[in-house]
Amino acid sequence: MLYEAPILRRLPLQVGVSAIVAALVAAVVGAIEGSPYAIATTFGLATFVSLFIVVHRMTPTRIELQDDEVRLIAPQATTRYVPNQMRLRANPTRATFALGRRRRAGHLAVFRDPDIGRVKQVFERAGVSVVGAERIP
Repeated sequence: MLYEAPILRRLPLQVGVSAIVAALVAAVVGAIEGSPYAIATTFGLATFVSLFIVVHRMTPTRIELQDDEVRLIAPQATTRYVPNQMRLRANPTRATFALGRRRRAGHLAVFRDPDIGRVKQVFERAGVSVVGAERIP
């Protein structure tokens, strides 16, 4: 294994997604049920809790880099990517890195490592495009 690091968790995103979906479920059930909305409230809370657990278990907690693949490892899932299809955006001021696909704007995971030069060297050697670290040796 060339590199391994913990991923910064996005708890506000997990809570937000779960809350929005739960509110939508509660609103739909409430519109069908009518007053006093007891069933809608119960369905909304159950949806929030179950969706939060699922999202939390499927969100990556660790990144592993090998010669032939980049792995994002979650408690219940592992996602594999080909290194030459990935990009790593470096933020030297915060010592953070955002891993994403080359042809897409978003990122899949963010991790922190104070040894920016080593991270750049290891990921470039594996074939990942490193962006934003041009002035780092």
